[in-house]
Parts: sequence; structure tokens; C-alpha cells
Amino acid sequence: MNSVYINFLILLFLINIIMLINSLNHLLLVLLVFEFMGLNILFFYLVLSEYSMSLFGLIYLVILACEASIGLSILVSLVRSNYLNYVGNNNMFNI
Repeated sequence: MNSVYINFLILLFLINIIMLINSLNHLLLVLLVFEFMGLNILFFYLVLSEYSMSLFGLIYLVILACEASIGLSILVSLVRSNYLNYVGNNNMFNI
């Protein structure tokens, strides 16, 4: 069972490396890829560790939630900074 998680973690890291290479021209995309890497590490450490049901596991769960919120704020900043690429050139959004 643990080998399935480890293989999935390796696959996610390869996907993150490909995303990092493709996003080097935009700083927010690079930060977002690093946040996803951190989420992968924290999540799989929490799943694979023997402390997942203890106080140490709860602390890791809080850190995981903080990491996810930082990633979400970076994603929102990315969409807001390039919103014309996503909604077109109509001026109905005055952000």
C-alpha cells in the first residue's frame, strides 16, 4: 500500500517539474508550482507517517491547511493580474 503512495508522489513531482519548466517566465506561476510541491510533500508525509492520528499529525494538518491557503491566494493573484487573458477584452470587470 505504501508503494502506491510513493509511486503517486513521484508522478506528482514529475508533473510539478514539468509545470515549473513551462512557467519560468511568470513569477506567480513558479510560486504556485512550489506551493503544490509543498502540498504534495506535506500530504503524503501525513498519510505515510505513523503519527497521523496524534497531536503531531494535527499540527501537520494545520500546516497543510496554511500551505493550501497560500497556494489559493497565489492562484487568485495570478488570475487577477492576468484577468484579460481569461475573460477577454470586454470591460465589464473593473478590477
